[in-house]
Amino acid sequence: MLIADKKSMKAKFCRTSFYIVFACAVIMSFTGAWMACAETQPVSHQTPYVLKSNAVASFYAEQYHGRKTSNGETFNMNDMTAAHKTLPFGTIVKVTNLSNGKSVQVRINDRGPFVAGREIDLSKEAARRLDMIGSGTANVRLTVLKLPAENTYRYQFGSYNSKENASVLAKQLKNKGFDVKYEIAKTSNGNSIVRVVIPYVPESGRVSLEKKLKSTGFSNFVVRLEK
Repeated sequence: MLIADKKSMKAKFCRTSFYIVFACAVIMSFTGAWMACAETQPVSHQTPYVLKSNAVASFYAEQYHGRKTSNGETFNMNDMTAAHKTLPFGTIVKVTNLSNGKSVQVRINDRGPFVAGREIDLSKEAARRLDMIGSGTANVRLTVLKLPAENTYRYQFGSYNSKENASVLAKQLKNKGFDVKYEIAKTSNGNSIVRVVIPYVPESGRVSLEKKLKSTGFSNFVVRLEK
């Protein structure tokens, strides 16, 4: 009887240990997944917000005056503009010189600076107003005041005289995981055409979409800015 009780207690202990280990594994797995998810979620900001509380600003002037900026504009050293490596073009940034308290507002229209340790490259006029021409650089606080509205784009893959004809290409795209739509339009002579499109693609999603399209054999498309 005593031996039987010992065997029963040992069996119960083993089962209990198994359940505890299993529960811990589930909790750890869930926690790890949750942490991974939390780490990869994009951070959204409400403007205004401080981008950098203490960063180094420089400026560029005569050497680049009249050249094309990264967004296609012509650089004018007398305008209130700046270059930043990652902020979207059109972002309005308040730059405050920490040594004298002077501040300016600039619009991002270029990429840079490409010197280690520097955060923003100002136009000469912005640097002059911050009283940093003599020093060449300054420690500044960067506050994002306004982010530009993100453009969206429409990818068109073909035009057909009927939905039945358009459906062949549409199915091929859908089978590769693309969210395609049919767009019905009128030609100049009044006939209806059916277009196969991927609409409302944000600026930030264009690179990954085009990479996926080309890797799956869809390299013929027309891109139009959504109105």
